[in-house]
Amino acid sequence: MEAVNLLSSNKYSEKQIGYLFISVLMNANNELMKLIIQSIKNDLSSRNPVHVNLALQCIANIGSREMAETFGNEIPKLLVSGETIDVVKQSAALCLLRLYRTMPDISPSGEWTSRIIHHLNDQGHGR
Repeated sequence: MEAVNLLSSNKYSEKQIGYLFISVLMNANNELMKLIIQSIKNDLSSRNPVHVNLALQCIANIGSREMAETFGNEIPKLLVSGETIDVVKQSAALCLLRLYRTMPDISPSGEWTSRIIHHLNDQGHGR
């Protein structure tokens, strides 16, 4: 329970430890998963890219079906948003790959697919 409380912190070190604990020691069937998902949602909607990045990394590390169902529609939005910085886009791309491998039917369709491919082909990422 303390790890979930750490996710609510605004201090990077506390939030990082909370996400690390959850990523390594929690299983997908834990009764705290609803609280964890709510905390992740809060961080994904944060204006702080460091918090967004920690949340994306946690989603990718856990990679459960519940995570895929909950965040499968949100991750592509982060990936193609003009407001998202490159390091967060990189994490979003890796996160989306992990969720796709967990649950292939979550793959974005239509307009999302072409926009994601365009961003992945952009030479500016990763420099």
